Amino acid sequence: MFMGDGAQTAMTIETERLILRPLASSDATRLTQLAGDMGVARMTMRMPHPYTFDNARSFIGAARKSPVFAITLSKRIIGCIGIHSENAIHPENDGNAELGYWIGKSWWGQGFATEAVREMVRHGFFDLHLDCVKAGHFTDNPASGRVLQKCGFRIAGQSQRFCVARDAEVACEDYFLDRGTAERQGLI
Repeated sequence: MFMGDGAQTAMTIETERLILRPLASSDATRLTQLAGDMGVARMTMRMPHPYTFDNARSFIGAARKSPVFAITLSKRIIGCIGIHSENAIHPENDGNAELGYWIGKSWWGQGFATEAVREMVRHGFFDLHLDCVKAGHFTDNPASGRVLQKCGFRIAGQSQRFCVARDAEVACEDYFLDRGTAERQGLI
């Protein structure tokens, strides 16, 4: 959860098949393995390639400032998901946040991203009291767009976003889901 001092609670979220839990220092090796795949890194904005152990340690340290969770299947990390406030100075006063997620390539196409996103949206609206959750995907990653659409997100427009792994601006589809829509669709 967003806390005034920037700390994250030790909350764990369970879905039908997954457990979303806070990242731990001991996760750095596993994150390095999963995020080291250029196929994964090129679909995220901030993940560098190659992805080093030091990158993983820095990511885990930064994850303590906002709700970022390891996505685990049978106690094994398969990806990460988080909600990042658009107001980094006073996140507790901001009703908007951006959702980000990635799944290791071996687990693509099995519904794990959809399952994790649905639960993170509930967490954002119920526990973090958000009014709107935003997300986006690169246009060459339509599978991520389908995940967002299955979870009730609507297209807000297009933009260009910088991708660290590609070292380039990439076309992006932007999405949003507001609390009222989520309630009407029975998502929360």
